[in-house]
Amino acid sequence: MGPMPRALRQTWPWLSVTARLIYDGDLVEVVELDGARLVLRSSRTAGFVTVKLGRLVAGAMPADSPPAADGSPSLGVAWNGLTDAQRAAVSERAGHVREVLTGYRTGHAGSAAAGDRARNTGPASR
Repeated sequence: MGPMPRALRQTWPWLSVTARLIYDGDLVEVVELDGARLVLRSSRTAGFVTVKLGRLVAGAMPADSPPAADGSPSLGVAWNGLTDAQRAAVSERAGHVREVLTGYRTGHAGSAAAGDRARNTGPASR
């Protein structure tokens, strides 16, 4: 592996192997850095792609900004790493929480869906 150019180290000091980025709409991890090329692994597909450094810098942004105090990924990074089935399960649970708190799975009466509880059963009516 070749060294990263000095100007890039100053502009993107966190860009290194294991850095996580949002690139082309996917969460990716840098697995190899070789001068003007990087190898990225997609969290969604687990596939690898080689990208020129200039293209990456022009089209990527850090995924972990700022890093969590406990070392865990940010919510956006965690969400991007979920499968469609996992996202559906999280959305279902969030609907239950909103229903308990407001009486409506959507969170408020203005966008109540068919089957939402009656308007007078939420905490606001008590």
